[in-house]
Amino acid sequence: PNPQTDRLAIWPGMETANKGLVQSIIVSFADPASALECVEQWIDVRETNCGGQAGQWCVFAGFNDGNTNAQTAGAYVPVIEGDMLDMDFNYDDSTGTTVQNVYRDGQLLSTFTSTSGRPYAWNIAVECQDNVSGNMPAHTYRSTQIVLGAADPDWGSTLYKAGTSDSSLSTPDGGLTWVVDTVNVDSYPCTPQ
Repeated sequence: PNPQTDRLAIWPGMETANKGLVQSIIVSFADPASALECVEQWIDVRETNCGGQAGQWCVFAGFNDGNTNAQTAGAYVPVIEGDMLDMDFNYDDSTGTTVQNVYRDGQLLSTFTSTSGRPYAWNIAVECQDNVSGNMPAHTYRSTQIVLGAADPDWGSTLYKAGTSDSSLSTPDGGLTWVVDTVNVDSYPCTPQ
């Protein structure tokens, strides 16, 4: 929103078997230069500086432990409207770890490794926290690819959508890899609680 207020967040993420949420978060703070790290009512509340200026957002690779509600994260980095960000999540079944990276133009901005078990769901979300008001701008996810641990030709039928449109989910290899060219998220009104 303009002017920026605390806290408005958008993120893609994966829910894990042990109640974890691996998520790369783009968040708007009233003052991105000294953003307060407490998105999602985090237990670990501390001041952090993403180096942002008015009008910029902060992005970071993060993890929410659903058992304790503790949020941990990699580096906070300022981004601007129009930046194309690549968000990469890789789960290693042999170690039980997920490595997530956030890139801009091929440059690594933030990284975080978590150990919370195998992912079972992929989500995108808009969060209006505290008493934020205004509209979350419409935004787009492009070139999304999800590779399952084993082929599941019916996985695409489990899709649930609200407030989005897309270019349709498809699989080129019988259900192992799922791709969608664009997911458009509608503008979303935030109302103070």
